[in-house]
Amino acid sequence: MVDWKRGIAVYRGLPPSIYVIFISRIVNSLGNFVFPFLTLFLTQKLGMGEAQTGFFVMLAATVALPGLMLGGKLADHLGRKKILWGHGQ
Repeated sequence: MVDWKRGIAVYRGLPPSIYVIFISRIVNSLGNFVFPFLTLFLTQKLGMGEAQTGFFVMLAATVALPGLMLGGKLADHLGRKKILWGHGQ
């Protein structure tokens, strides 16, 4: 039997920024489920064929790549905080 309270007690008292990073990593990791669910949705709900679905998912991933690269470049140039929270803050 796993003693959850003892396992979690190790992480008590960490700086708040660690908890923020942990939660943000969880949220970002949930984004990794988009493509598998998109595949299931396109095939099962919309009735697309396997080849058509594969092409569509590949196209979506390919289109996202320049946006990721641009976001990284902007974060390097302007700073992460300005990119995440907007220029006004």
